[in-house]
Amino acid sequence: MIDFVRLELESQYIKYQPGSPGYFKAYVTNYSQDFYSFYLDIMIPGLDPESQIKWYSTKPEVATKKPPGATTEFTVNIHRSPRSGYENLLDLTVRAIAIENPQLLATETLTLKLEAPIKPLVLELLHSKVQGYPGEILEIPVKVSNYSQDVMAVNLTFQGEDKLDPNWIINGTTKQITELNPGEPQFVTFECQPPEEGKALSKTYSFRIMAQTDRVIQPEPEVSGKLEVLLKGIINWECEPTDQVLSGIRLNNSVNYKIQLYNYSNMIQDINFDIFERTKKPHHLTILSEEGKEQKLFVEYDEQQSSCLYTGFYFQTIYPEELSSQKLKVSQVRSWLGMGKKLQFNLKPYLLNQDYEDNTSVFIKPEAQTITLDVKPIIPFWLQLLILLLMLLLGALWWLLTPKNHHTEPVNSVAFDGKANTVISGSSDRSIRYWQVEVNQLEPPQVITDKNEKAVRVVRFLPKDNQQVAAGLETGEINLWNITNQQRQGTLYIDENKNDRVFGLEFTKDSRYLLSGHGSGMVRVWDLEAIDYGWNSSNIGTRKEKQQSGLEPLAETYDLYKDNQRIGRELIFKQPFALLTLTISERRNKPQLVFFAGQYNKLAIWENWKNWENWNPPYEDKNEMEDYCYSYDSYPKYDTEDACLVAETLKNKNRNKLYYFPYNWEDKRDKLINQYNYITSLATHEEIDNTSFPNLLASADTEGYITLWNLDKIRRCIEQSPGGGEILNCSAVRREQWNDGHKGQPVRTVALSQNGCYLASTGDDGRVMLWSLNPNGERVTKKGKVVAQFSETRLNSVDIKTFDREIRLTFDGENHYVNIKKIKIKNMEDCMNKRRTR
Repeated sequence: MIDFVRLELESQYIKYQPGSPGYFKAYVTNYSQDFYSFYLDIMIPGLDPESQIKWYSTKPEVATKKPPGATTEFTVNIHRSPRSGYENLLDLTVRAIAIENPQLLATETLTLKLEAPIKPLVLELLHSKVQGYPGEILEIPVKVSNYSQDVMAVNLTFQGEDKLDPNWIINGTTKQITELNPGEPQFVTFECQPPEEGKALSKTYSFRIMAQTDRVIQPEPEVSGKLEVLLKGIINWECEPTDQVLSGIRLNNSVNYKIQLYNYSNMIQDINFDIFERTKKPHHLTILSEEGKEQKLFVEYDEQQSSCLYTGFYFQTIYPEELSSQKLKVSQVRSWLGMGKKLQFNLKPYLLNQDYEDNTSVFIKPEAQTITLDVKPIIPFWLQLLILLLMLLLGALWWLLTPKNHHTEPVNSVAFDGKANTVISGSSDRSIRYWQVEVNQLEPPQVITDKNEKAVRVVRFLPKDNQQVAAGLETGEINLWNITNQQRQGTLYIDENKNDRVFGLEFTKDSRYLLSGHGSGMVRVWDLEAIDYGWNSSNIGTRKEKQQSGLEPLAETYDLYKDNQRIGRELIFKQPFALLTLTISERRNKPQLVFFAGQYNKLAIWENWKNWENWNPPYEDKNEMEDYCYSYDSYPKYDTEDACLVAETLKNKNRNKLYYFPYNWEDKRDKLINQYNYITSLATHEEIDNTSFPNLLASADTEGYITLWNLDKIRRCIEQSPGGGEILNCSAVRREQWNDGHKGQPVRTVALSQNGCYLASTGDDGRVMLWSLNPNGERVTKKGKVVAQFSETRLNSVDIKTFDREIRLTFDGENHYVNIKKIKIKNMEDCMNKRRTR
């Protein structure tokens, strides 16, 4: 089989006019047995095959390999006239040649008619629209084509329109081509550089490029185009001043901030400002015109962010290179007093031109700025401080010159006199004051003393003389005072035990003895009659001598001497515990008891504490005592043997005894008692006028418990005990116990009325409670009466007196005041009669 190629032309005759498109199509079919790629070659008779004139082109230049039987389509485009002269007919030979085998080819002919061109000179822009930023060099290339038969000299002129300044064209607006050969186009480039700083507005400018030749061509060739200057530049702004102070005694409540804005961009701008403030209450912001008119800004409040957004402050139509300014007025009503406050506003501008809103070629500088307003009070702060200082000085002067109507530190102890007409108080402010009771209030107090070295812990009236008081001090001293003339009558202390704080004081009913309980755990008995103080003694310093008391091994006793005169006795525990309280039980025809208590919830009882004789060991049996009475040693003391036996028997019966009394909580029996547990207060009630009702011991502790004990049963328990310092094993002595009166907080003081009908208590919860007691020595109702309540105030002391139709209570309160409360009742005889009829 013979390989061959077939070439077919779309037309055998075509026309070409320079300046107009000319082309024809050719089809090449591979009738060989192999794959081949082909290209076209066109020859003109008389034209040198080696000529470099590119008067045509084919598409594709070379066809891809095609299989046998496949056809390739070629388009032949004619760009210029291959030979000079018009109205000529040229015979063209078209060849299709296989690249892989040049011997494999096909040939066809066609006739080309050359016609005269419509325009001998043609101008073309390579880009119909040129874009660029101010300051950037923009190239505008022009293609110049000569379709005539002759060489031309061409002058090109650039002419701008729409205010396109000719000065933007670099190297002149005229370009020259000295020789423009026929059919050989040349390219000429004009360079344009729009100026910076807003002189070249952002818009589209029109321009023309015109040609003049050395030949007569009508009309002269020209071409039109567009130049777009893109948006670029900076918007500068500033606020003057940025920080201001609103002050002065004048009632000026506003300041003005001047906002200046300069447009360095190449476009007319509209600028809006958002003003942001973190505040809970919006402020009054307005725009102030040159005429003085105010336009209020709109406010949007964000509750979650506690902030305000002010809108409506904007600049309109700011031309390039134009300065614009407005005033922002901030108003704030000033207070007369205080330190003032500082307002902060954050100003953030942005462009209102929507078309350019996201354009990053225009920048606003600065992006944001904070302005402040320091609002001062009308009265300057320094003047306020000066006035305050003067007031403090005047107050201090008044304080120094005016008698105080209350204590300046916590009140530690209050007490009524026997008729509840006077109240005595001692405080941590080192003063002792007494108050007259008038109707339902206390008259302003008189200061007995405020010169104590340390705090006053406890005060008590002398039972037989309500003008005499004893005060126990933090120093360990006991001062004796006459409140009538405000003179100190004497001071009781032990030289070697200074600073042993006095927490408890009690007089005996006959006013002969004064008992004191100390923080070290010591108990002292002062024999005021032996001291013969007469309220005129000097300070009582003492010496001590150890005595055999029968209280060993739990405690030791010492006799206290002043000038060889025994004036008292001291009890010291072998295992001491801090004492906070003590009370005396003086039942008629019964041994006198001293109850004292404190740390570790320890409660101790000292029986026959008045027995000043040295204690002798008990006789082993009756025969031993009888031998003593028969002996010669007894003769100086007793007249007869019987008198000796009676006296020695009574002595042994009335000897000193010391007991620990078991203390626990009914509902907390499994709780361990530690060093932080204290019994804080003790009080007793004894039989009055032979009335028949239980004698009571009341106690309070830091766990919030109030306990009522049957004093009669405690005495019977003691009588059944052999003595010697053991823990009493008493049953059914506790009448009642509760801890809901003061919300479980520590109870600081309990006091029983003199007729046993009422119990008063105070505690850390700030309440004063009154409890009515029935003939059995128990609460009438489980819920007591709240007499007074002071929030977040610890109450340290209370005392109570009852009358026929009235209850009186005195207690400390908030602000270190001493208070009195009178409560009317129907008839106190109801309480007493119920006890008599038991």
